[in-house]
Amino acid sequence: MKVILSRKGFDSASGGHPSPILPDGTLLSIPIPSMNYSSNCSPKFKGVKWKTWDNQDFKQLSYSDLSLPKSTKRFFKENNMHLTTFRDVLNEILPKGKIYQDDRPYSKECEWTCHFDPDLIPSILKRHKNWCSLFGQADKPESHLQKNGVRQGDLFLFFGWFRKTLIINGNLRFDPNDKQGVHLIYGYMQINCKISKSANFERVESWMNYHPHFRYGLWNENLNAVYMGKKSLTWDKQKPGSGVFLYNPDLILTDLTLLNNPRKRKSFWRYDIFPKNLKITHHKPQRWVEEKTENGICRKYFKSTGRGQEFIISDSSKIIDWVQSIIHNNEIVG
Repeated sequence: MKVILSRKGFDSASGGHPSPILPDGTLLSIPIPSMNYSSNCSPKFKGVKWKTWDNQDFKQLSYSDLSLPKSTKRFFKENNMHLTTFRDVLNEILPKGKIYQDDRPYSKECEWTCHFDPDLIPSILKRHKNWCSLFGQADKPESHLQKNGVRQGDLFLFFGWFRKTLIINGNLRFDPNDKQGVHLIYGYMQINCKISKSANFERVESWMNYHPHFRYGLWNENLNAVYMGKKSLTWDKQKPGSGVFLYNPDLILTDLTLLNNPRKRKSFWRYDIFPKNLKITHHKPQRWVEEKTENGICRKYFKSTGRGQEFIISDSSKIIDWVQSIIHNNEIVG
C-alpha cells in the first residue's frame, strides 16, 4: 500500500489564512477559494452557464453551501452561537473579512465560491443514497500520481495548515497564543477506484455533478481524474474508508521542540515519523538534516518541501504501521 501525503485546504497563497481547529476539536479544513465562479465578484464570467460532464447545469459551491458537521453545529448551539456553515466560521475568525486567491483579496461582499475537494464528511451536504467520498486531481499532480502507480487500495493522508481557535466573549477567534499554527494530518481516504473520461467511465453518476472535477471544462482535460473512496478500510472493516479526525496532538507533523526546530517553522517535521532514507517523492536527501549543536547535541529534523501537492511514500512498513495506528486511535467527525 502506497501512502500519499496530500496537501489540501487554506494556505498562505490560497485563502491567506490557516484552517481552524475548532474548540470542540473539529479539524475544519477550509477548501481553497475559486472566485472565478462567484456571482458578484467575477464580472468576466457573469452570465456564463457552466455545464457538467453530462451537460447538466453546474453550480460551484460556496462556503455558505457547506454545513458544519452535525456534532460541531450541536457544540455551537450549546454555546449559544448560531454558526451552521463554513461561511459562518470564516466570518467569525476573519474580522477583517478578506480571503485571498493568488494574493488577490476578496471582501465579505463576495459570494466566496470554493473548490470543494476532497469531500470526506457525510453531513456537510445533502447526500444521495449512493454517496461516497470523492477526491479529484488534475494536471501535474495527477501526472505525478499516474507515474508513481497510485491505484486501488492506496491511501491518501490529507494534511494542511491549522491553527487553534477559542470562544472569546461569545465570539470565535484564532487563539492569540497560537500565532503560527502547524501542519497536521486532518483526514484520510483509501482508494476504491479512479474514474476519468477514459477509465471506469461507467462508474460516473449524476449525483457526483456537484464536485468541481466533473465540471465539463475540467472533466474534458486529458489529465483529470476523480478518486472514489472505499466504504470501509481493507484492513479494518469496522472503520470507514475515509474520514476527518478530531484534534489530537499525535496528528501534528510539525516538530514542536525548540531543539529540532530552531526557527519554529511549520514545515520542519518530526524526524521520528519521517526518518532518514525514507523515500518520499519531491524530497531530495538533503531534506533530512542531522547536525550537532554547540553543546554537542544531535539535532534531527525533516524539512518538508513547499512545492507539490502529493508526496508519495512507498515501501515503508513503518509508515504503514503509523498510518494504521493514526486511523485506529483517533475519533472521526460525523
